[in-house]
Amino acid sequence: NPLGEPGRVREVRVRGLELEIDLAAGRFPDLGQLFDVPGAFGEGPTGAPPPLEILDSRLRLLVQAGVPPIEFRDVKLTVLPIELGSTVVALKGTMTGPNGETFVVDGRADVAKPEVRAMLRLTDRSLDPESVMPYSRDAGDLLAEIDASGRIESFLVWLEYPDRTDPAAPRDEAFAGVRIDLTGVACNVPAFPYPVRDARARLDADMRAGGTVRFEFVQAGPVATLKATGEIGGLFED
Repeated sequence: NPLGEPGRVREVRVRGLELEIDLAAGRFPDLGQLFDVPGAFGEGPTGAPPPLEILDSRLRLLVQAGVPPIEFRDVKLTVLPIELGSTVVALKGTMTGPNGETFVVDGRADVAKPEVRAMLRLTDRSLDPESVMPYSRDAGDLLAEIDASGRIESFLVWLEYPDRTDPAAPRDEAFAGVRIDLTGVACNVPAFPYPVRDARARLDADMRAGGTVRFEFVQAGPVATLKATGEIGGLFED
């Protein structure tokens, strides 16, 4: 048969898919379900999935119970096996954020376990309370309180869904984090003796250990440079 195995699915294309990631409850989309059709995999349970294309879809990210989800639209994602016969696939694509910004998606998944690691990247956007509100009302209120502005040099969101076939892996738990690099930061922080202007900052937020935020701030002046670092833990604990 010059076309390969008879009856085997060669490609899967999905439109209008509604994906939901609930980080609080540990619910994560199982990409393996998209291939749960006769002939989708090769012979045996370890056969490779066919290429998958997701178009015109939506992703809702629930970070904390009782807080509205962050919604991404126009999700365009390709899922391709990294090599012949492998259940490990590469994820690549784009999606549109709440403010119309475009995120680039990159990651890997093993549809047989399932196990997922993905990153959403955004570069060169303005920083202001209004643009932050759809992601975190608390963060938006804080930026408004200190009259903050600047540029987002890099905004990276990472998601991880551990291997469910590993007995040592956490059950019903997904992980996520954010790294933000800022430039040209201006704000008025009551704890500082003078207004902050044209500073650089880095923020790392990790949902593990009840929610942890680490920050680094650098303010260069004509005579000296001020550098501050710190960590806040247990943000999502009751």
